Amino acid sequence: MVQYLQPQEANEEPTKISSYFTKRYGLNKECHVTRFTGDNPATLVGMSCGDQDLILSLGTSDVLIGVSSHVTPSPDIHVFCNPLNNTSHMFIICYKNGSLVREELMKKYCEGSWERYNEIISSVSRDHEIVGNYLPQPETCPAGLTGHFCSTDPDKSLFSHPPSTIVRTVTEGQFLSKRNDIAAAGFTLAPCARLIVVGGGSVNNHLLTLISNVFGMDVYRMSSGNAAARGAALLAYADVKGVEKMREMVKRTEIELVAKKNSETYEKYCCMREMYVNVQDQHRKNMEK
Repeated sequence: MVQYLQPQEANEEPTKISSYFTKRYGLNKECHVTRFTGDNPATLVGMSCGDQDLILSLGTSDVLIGVSSHVTPSPDIHVFCNPLNNTSHMFIICYKNGSLVREELMKKYCEGSWERYNEIISSVSRDHEIVGNYLPQPETCPAGLTGHFCSTDPDKSLFSHPPSTIVRTVTEGQFLSKRNDIAAAGFTLAPCARLIVVGGGSVNNHLLTLISNVFGMDVYRMSSGNAAARGAALLAYADVKGVEKMREMVKRTEIELVAKKNSETYEKYCCMREMYVNVQDQHRKNMEK
C-alpha cells in the first residue's frame, strides 16, 4: 500500500485527478485534487486558527481542535497533518457528552429556562468549590468514563445537592475536563493564544465567559458562520493561486472578541483542575471494581 500512498506535504503543488475518475465518471482531466480537505481541517483553515490557538465546537458533542508542533500521542486524541503548513500538526479531541447534557440540566434543574441556566452559571460563588461531572453516555475522552461523581462526601451523590450546585458543577466539570486534556496532550497555551468558538452553544455569552475563565483564554467568535465551507473554498483557492495567497486570505477572517478572561477567577479554576483530576481518577477506579 505504501507504494501507492506516498506521503504528501500539506503545501505541495496540487495533483490532478486520477484517470479512473475521468474515464468512469467523465470528470475533467484537468481537475485538481486538494489534500486534507475534510470538515475538521477545513474548519481549522476557515476560522483562521494559528499556532497555539484553539477551536472549541459547542454542539451535540463538543470538539476541541488545535495546532501544535508537540502533541503527546494518545488513543483519545486524533492527530492529523496541518493543512496550512508542514511544521506542526492538527489535533482533535472529541467529547460525546456536550450540549445535550447542558440541555438536560436546563430542563431538569432550571425550570426549562436558559435564562435561569445562565443566571446560575454566572452567579454561583466560587468560594465553596465542588468539582464533578455527569456523563450519561460513555465518554470518548477519557475513553469509557461514564456516570456521575463529585468531590464531596463519597456517600453523598452529586444529585443530592441543590439544583444550582448541580448545574454549575456539571457545566464547570465539562470544561475543567477539557482543559486538563489539553495539558495532557502536551499542548502549552501561549499568553496571546485565542480560543475560537463555533457551534450552537457559541451564541451563549454566559457560557463563553465561564469557558474563558476555565481555560484562561480570551474567547472569540466568527462574525459569520460556515467555517468548514469557507475553509474548503480557501484550500481550493490555494490550488489555483498558491498557498501564500491563501494564507493572506485566511488572515482576513473576521472574528470578534466575546469574552475576556478574569485572571483571579482563572487562578481559582487552576486549583479546581487539580481537584478534578483526583476525583475523576477515583471515579474510574470505582468503575473498575
